[in-house]
Amino acid sequence: MNNKLFKMTPDELLKVINENCKVKVDEVPPGWFTIKQLCKQTNETQRSITKKVRSAFDAGKLERKEFRIDLGSGIIRPCPHYRKKG
Repeated sequence: MNNKLFKMTPDELLKVINENCKVKVDEVPPGWFTIKQLCKQTNETQRSITKKVRSAFDAGKLERKEFRIDLGSGIIRPCPHYRKKG
């Protein structure tokens, strides 16, 4: 067993994990937006924007696609993005 792992700080361990992680951040093409981005743009609540986006998506007016983005501190997760169809 490698005793160096037990002497690492959490930040050092995360650095080792992230260096060996194959997951990369996707490049989000122009015109695709997250719910958070739409909230900032419109100054509306997340609940309000989510309802509007869901309604437009269900009506076939929006496309939805997941892109892997950095949520901060090196945390990479798939996140739904939306754009107008056509």
